[in-house]
Amino acid sequence: MGVSTDGQICCGVLLEEEIELPWDADQWDGDIDAWWRDINGFKHSREVFDADGHYLPGFSGQSDLDWYYGEERDWDELHGRVPVELVNACSAEYPIWIVALPGSCHVARRGDPEKFDPTELCVEATVTAVLTDFLDRFGIEYDGAAAWYLSSYWG
Repeated sequence: MGVSTDGQICCGVLLEEEIELPWDADQWDGDIDAWWRDINGFKHSREVFDADGHYLPGFSGQSDLDWYYGEERDWDELHGRVPVELVNACSAEYPIWIVALPGSCHVARRGDPEKFDPTELCVEATVTAVLTDFLDRFGIEYDGAAAWYLSSYWG
């Protein structure tokens, strides 16, 4: 029996292997959503966790977690989520990133074929400018314009 992977297709910009991305810094640990909220001024009204990720005194349980992550969801809804989607075009151990247009990604999980309309694969240049504007704004190096990529993910 062989190894199975997820099939995926998206419209985006392929980045160099082993590129350091702004959200890879220790304080965000690769979490693009946490990085995006932080650089755009989001702050929880009160902290639930200490620096090691343990509950602070007086906090515990699902209701505190619901409140904590609810603040993030509310902020996202009001201010907007990160304007790109990350697609790992390789594996968890050796990621090769595609910075993609949200909504352009289609994934077929192992053994679960997904049906989609190929006319969805048409994207206007003005829309792909969102990707290059994002990459330029944050100094992320890339080659070429956005394109459609068919890739697999083994993770």
